[in-house]
Amino acid sequence: MFVGPEAPEPGRTPVVGDTAPAQGGVLWTPRFPLRDGTSYRASWLDVDGRELGAVVLAVPAGEVGAATRVLDIFPSGETIPENLLRVYIQFSGAVASGHAAHRVELLRADGTPIEDAFVLPEQELWSPAHDRLTLLFDPGRVKREVGPNVEMGAPLLAGDVVTLRVQPDWPHDAGRPLVEEFSRTWTVTAADRTQPKPIDWEITSPTAPDDTLRIEFQSALDRGLLASMFRVRTAGGESIEGTVSTEVGERSWSFAPAQPWRPGSYEVIVDADLEDPAGNSIERLFDEPLREIAGRPALPDVVLPFEVR
Repeated sequence: MFVGPEAPEPGRTPVVGDTAPAQGGVLWTPRFPLRDGTSYRASWLDVDGRELGAVVLAVPAGEVGAATRVLDIFPSGETIPENLLRVYIQFSGAVASGHAAHRVELLRADGTPIEDAFVLPEQELWSPAHDRLTLLFDPGRVKREVGPNVEMGAPLLAGDVVTLRVQPDWPHDAGRPLVEEFSRTWTVTAADRTQPKPIDWEITSPTAPDDTLRIEFQSALDRGLLASMFRVRTAGGESIEGTVSTEVGERSWSFAPAQPWRPGSYEVIVDADLEDPAGNSIERLFDEPLREIAGRPALPDVVLPFEVR
């Protein structure tokens, strides 16, 4: 089954979804919400890919909501390593997919574009709410001594000043463009080939029932993973719900509990797959050869104890 926006070939883009049998037919469920005010064409094919039938599905236009804008681009600090692996663009609301290749530019200081810096798959890397886009630098160009790196070189070089610019004509889910252009400029520093070391992190425990728990890092960590790879629990294993925040530069992590702290022993559980912006994890270096990783046992989660008195 193929579902895509109604448009002349070759403008149709497949829409990711799941199919399942349902009452003698097939139920198709989109992985992400369909866009308001857009028509889609669903077709069913035989085993050789020939179209057997099709139907056009019109999604009604919703109410025009608040204006959409880019809230931030991460990393949010002033510098990035030349082996940076990911960039995140955070929008204020859901925006349309399929536009990153034409509405995001990575520019040198003289305004010339850095070509083929990112891998832009047909199905872009969106958050479930469709309000955060992940841009992945071509790993083959970032990782040393592999084909694309040898042939084309790394997209970023230490000493460069580069700007990521998001153009304002990017439509959100109701079809309106962004309010304004957004850009972030970085100075590129030497490659980071060190692993995050939780033993060096500084933990500031809460000293009052409504205090936040704070962890400071020796260097920046990946902004997208900071929100998902830390868990807080009691020493007895009871999960603590709360809100996570970070500061500019992604060198700290703070946790505000949903309910006031009670005196006792607690733990922060950190997934060993947590990475820094260059893809180096607690478990391994991004550049580490696969032959050295094969057969190595996986590291357990890191446990950081703290007390609330």
